Amino acid sequence: MPIRSFAFCCILIPIIGFGKVVDIHIKDSLTVMGPLTTWGKAGQYQFISGEITFGIDPDNQSNQAICDLHLAPVNKQGLIEAKTNFIVLQAVEKGKRNGTALIEVSNRGGMSLMRYYNRASTGKVRANVPPDYGDGYLLAQGYTLIWIGWQWDVPKDPGLLRLDVPTIKDKDGTPITGLVRSDWVMDAKNHVLNLGHRTMTGYPVANDLRNNNTLTYRLAPWTNRIKVPNEEWGFASIRDEMVVADSTHLYSKNGFEEGRIYECVYEARNPVLAGYGLAAIRDIASYVKYEKTCPFPVKRTIAQGISQTGRFLRHFLYQGFNKDERGRYAYDGMLIYMAGAGRGSFNHRFAQPSHDAHRYSSFDYPTDLFPFSTSAVEDPITHEIKTLRDTLDPVKLFFINTGYEYWGRAASLLHTDLTGHDLLLNQNERYFHIAGMQHYGEALPDSSRKVYIEYDLFKGTPIDPLPYFKALLVQLNNWISIDQKPINNKIPTFKEHTLITSDQYKLPYIPGLDRPSSPYIPTRLYFGVRWESDHVIDQEPPIQGTSYSVYVPAIDTNANEIGGIRPIELRVPLATYTPWSLRHHLSNHLEMDDFRGTFVPFAKNINRRTITHDMRSSLTQLYESKKDYMVRIDRELDHLIKERLLLSEDKTLVKKHAEDIWNWVIKYYHL
Repeated sequence: MPIRSFAFCCILIPIIGFGKVVDIHIKDSLTVMGPLTTWGKAGQYQFISGEITFGIDPDNQSNQAICDLHLAPVNKQGLIEAKTNFIVLQAVEKGKRNGTALIEVSNRGGMSLMRYYNRASTGKVRANVPPDYGDGYLLAQGYTLIWIGWQWDVPKDPGLLRLDVPTIKDKDGTPITGLVRSDWVMDAKNHVLNLGHRTMTGYPVANDLRNNNTLTYRLAPWTNRIKVPNEEWGFASIRDEMVVADSTHLYSKNGFEEGRIYECVYEARNPVLAGYGLAAIRDIASYVKYEKTCPFPVKRTIAQGISQTGRFLRHFLYQGFNKDERGRYAYDGMLIYMAGAGRGSFNHRFAQPSHDAHRYSSFDYPTDLFPFSTSAVEDPITHEIKTLRDTLDPVKLFFINTGYEYWGRAASLLHTDLTGHDLLLNQNERYFHIAGMQHYGEALPDSSRKVYIEYDLFKGTPIDPLPYFKALLVQLNNWISIDQKPINNKIPTFKEHTLITSDQYKLPYIPGLDRPSSPYIPTRLYFGVRWESDHVIDQEPPIQGTSYSVYVPAIDTNANEIGGIRPIELRVPLATYTPWSLRHHLSNHLEMDDFRGTFVPFAKNINRRTITHDMRSSLTQLYESKKDYMVRIDRELDHLIKERLLLSEDKTLVKKHAEDIWNWVIKYYHL
């Protein structure tokens, strides 16, 4: 069906009995950047936006994993409906499309495809805003790009993607209540806290009776909780300088104190059908692949998830959502970025999808639960043998993690068993570790990111991962489209002596740099008697059991990670790039900060190295001149291209970034 180039076009898809897209309301259908703009060989592109209505059959076997499915209301056709806003970009001429849809599982309502592959600067997708499109790479390659909402608790903001799902009630129609927990690490004093994680929407408290709701604090995750007296807090917020009752916020007249970890366990009301998001991501892929009336049809589908939504895709696989209501496979490939070994709070009663887990935030949510690996593994404590995925599912998987995920998200559990051995990994999967990288890319630092006046330590590492992500996308698309095998796994392993315990991780002396007290270590958690059978939490906070064993990448004599994909910044180094950073100047300062790494330039010469007792190489020992440095950069970039980790078209850009680091270091040291 051709798309008419005017707004407010409604397309009704009357498919009853098999839940999928049942209605599309197209609000905008525009030529991207106007009719004179073309994108390489793909030509003109079309921007389509509007609203999609899904409908799933509560009796269909493929939906039975959705928690509380039979407590949701149905429409006249017996389907459970949900609505989302959507955006699609596709080449105007069908013959110029490459046949593959990249479907982004939106991280907390945002959009990152353009930033990952086009180097766009905005994180938005609008029809006529050039910065949204960056260099246009994905469009020039002919991809169809699709964004929909899947997460119910995203704030109602027109710039965010959100799935509106039904509220569930008991079979007699009465509202449902249950336990919900929220926690906060206070790095600055505040008087109001949101019950939702970060900026997400929290569940409202059922009532303000203090015997049903408890607020505690502790001084560290391993210390005892101390109850905050009832008279010192309440469910309220501040509006127009007035304290007003608010069922989704906490208020303290004296303030929530810096250095404390607060935790509120409260009786909430009105849970939603949070697991519907899994079905929505499944059904949009099936719709574009199989439905003949789809206005943006494709032959193949790749799902991309980053961090939270990488965990979502792991959860999606674990609960068998890659088969639609007709038994057809939805996705051909998945790019699972920076998810570590986690799943998440995506499909249980009172689920809070935004919650993650780190060494020093968001504690003990149902995020890191056995099984962790797609290979069958036995838990030596419970003797359960489980795997993350159906081995008959042909979907091709790329698991891509950075050094941070090994320290902060237990990524070693992806490819090790629970007794300290490498796993035999599946043939239709690939695993990649971007050595030295923090959780996301970051620019070169300025003075505001210097941790101490007297030491050369900077918060945030300027490793650019985007060229490697782009090369890996090409490999996955070639794998599913023309059966061209990708490169082999590039991860730290016990066999190659590149994966070690944190006790074996020995930093050379570097002035001012301390190592973290520990990586993040998941534990076995008990959420109550109904968790396993009904996905209902009755125990908050959960009872901690024994810990799992996690491992971290080994390092070289300059404290840079070895194993995995070594980016150009580590192959021709000017600094130490740790994928972790500490909570400098905050409580428990030797604990890890979330997400970010540390950038520590090498000493400028042997004299400086001797004075400071720095055990690493100095710049003048490593390089005779800038010319020498750039010659080595050229050589290593050619190796990366030969290894299929860098596209030849990106060599100039990566070389420029390497030169920028040299110039920054020279300017910093006044050389």
